[in-house]
Amino acid sequence: MRARRRAMGMPFEPEQISNADLREIFQSAGTEFRDGEGGITPAEAAETIVGGAKRLLKEGDREGQWRILVGPDARRLDQAVRDAPESAYEFPAFSQTLQRLREEAEAEATAEARL
Repeated sequence: MRARRRAMGMPFEPEQISNADLREIFQSAGTEFRDGEGGITPAEAAETIVGGAKRLLKEGDREGQWRILVGPDARRLDQAVRDAPESAYEFPAFSQTLQRLREEAEAEATAEARL
């Protein structure tokens, strides 16, 4: 896992994180996904995917919507890849894009919480 994070260009030195802390990071990510803390619950995601697939099968590609984006994170990521498609194929650059999107989402959530 440490080598993988290093290859992804993560913004910290993985050797400085204990095994327990690294385990906590991944368990926390799983909990956030399960509980829908990323802006959409798994049930809502499934509903969106099934509904989108039914629409695509029934209506075809009338609007040029050949993919189904699930949740605000997917829309942000899709836009980032459209803005700089070449970086989607470069591991460190893409990892940095993901980190930037996470930070932007956290800043938006913090700003909304203040309102």
